Amino acid sequence: MSLAFGDRITLRLPRRPAGPDLALPVFLAAAVLAFLPAWRRMVELWLANGTYSHGLWVVPAAAWMVWLRRAELARLQRSPDWRALPVLALLVPAWTAARVAEVDLVAQLAAVGAVPLAVWLFWGVQALRLLAYPMAYLLFAVPMGESLIDPLIDLTARATVWGLQLSGIPVYAEGRFFVIPSGTWAVETACSGQRYLIAAVALGAVYAYAAYRSPWRRAAFLAVAVVIPLLANLLRAYLIVLAGHLSGMRLAVGADHLIYGWVFFLLVMILVFWIGGRWREPPTVAAAPEAPAQSTGRGGQRPFPAGVFAAALLLLVLGPVWTAVVAQRQAAAAVALQPVELRGWSCCLGEAPLHWRPHYTGARESWHGVYRRGERWVGVHRMLYGPGEEIVRHGNVVVPERDPVWREIGAGVERTGAGAVSVHRLRSAAGDLLVWVWYRAGGHHFASALALKAWRAVDRMRGGDGAAEVVFVYTPADPDPAAARAQLEAFLVALGRALAEDPA
Repeated sequence: MSLAFGDRITLRLPRRPAGPDLALPVFLAAAVLAFLPAWRRMVELWLANGTYSHGLWVVPAAAWMVWLRRAELARLQRSPDWRALPVLALLVPAWTAARVAEVDLVAQLAAVGAVPLAVWLFWGVQALRLLAYPMAYLLFAVPMGESLIDPLIDLTARATVWGLQLSGIPVYAEGRFFVIPSGTWAVETACSGQRYLIAAVALGAVYAYAAYRSPWRRAAFLAVAVVIPLLANLLRAYLIVLAGHLSGMRLAVGADHLIYGWVFFLLVMILVFWIGGRWREPPTVAAAPEAPAQSTGRGGQRPFPAGVFAAALLLLVLGPVWTAVVAQRQAAAAVALQPVELRGWSCCLGEAPLHWRPHYTGARESWHGVYRRGERWVGVHRMLYGPGEEIVRHGNVVVPERDPVWREIGAGVERTGAGAVSVHRLRSAAGDLLVWVWYRAGGHHFASALALKAWRAVDRMRGGDGAAEVVFVYTPADPDPAAARAQLEAFLVALGRALAEDPA
């Protein structure tokens, strides 16, 4: 292009952002600040826990998915929708209650849920429908999925034992613990495949969005991204044990165990993407839905109601303010745990013959004792938690995964004469332990961590301190597991009567 003297040059300045387009990023920034503790906790888990490290690229991936729909977004008449305000009015109290009760998962879901809610509020329901997939993908940013670990461990243990039996290798199995002629094995958290499964689905969801237009094809590919890694992990566990057996326990144990796992995962994902590529659809851009006719202001945009923006910001501010007010009203738990006298039992005669301590941290007070009756003994651990001290959190476990002495070979929930308890079977070279665990708060007995968290949330919202304790009782499980259960049953009834008068 050439210019001659006297030609008119027109300079086009960028169009000033319309009200809804400007309000959305401002509101999102305010929401991140309001829900900052939840976002901070998510980032900490992304960096500290390899299972959730995929969270580091979830937000950029969701932003890229939105960028892919930019042409369709440009054709939409984006305008605020006040119907999202009542939903926001429910979201903020949910986040506040979760923060007060230290329920990280609910607080993080509320923080992430503010993003699609902002799209609905400032761009309208049509934009939310258009961006439904990337908005739903943001859920992968929330570190969740620990409930999958126990079922996956049990499935892996059964599949490995079955594969060894088919191979003609004699196996003695007891829960997650099994013995073959060459050595002893236990299926642990790293063997569950939970980490590979979550990462595979998170990667597969991005591929499905980019490769397919049809929701049915996307759903079919996501099913492949679940089933193939799941089956592959079962095969991986079997091959690790087989390699260890055939090599005299020289291969596939220790660090190389994990290396084989990630190499295997890479090969599995290549297979998944190869399968998905067989029915890939050509990229096209679908027409955006027609916006209904409506009155517009200057520039073709609806006049932006500043009241909607002000109300949304006010609701955001209420969450942190409410949390701070509740925290100021809470009194510190001043209860000190003391030995409990039980009729027919002698207490506190040194350490238990089988030395074990639960891997729980953050307690305000703790107490340990051993009760004896005749030749039998029962160990007790009590741990008291006050305001801001979370009992149920990542890392608080009966036995850590890499414990040098103890392994957990079974877990479940069981009803007793004194209430439901969480049951754990532990094994060491010195013998087995039967461990019962439950929670106490406000004179109530809880076996469920979720029930305890709900009670603490309500109590703290009322101005109480939310003090609660976790109680562990344990006794030798061999040579007679039935006698051990009867021993704990009788002890629990006597302890429950005594604790009913305890102020903790």
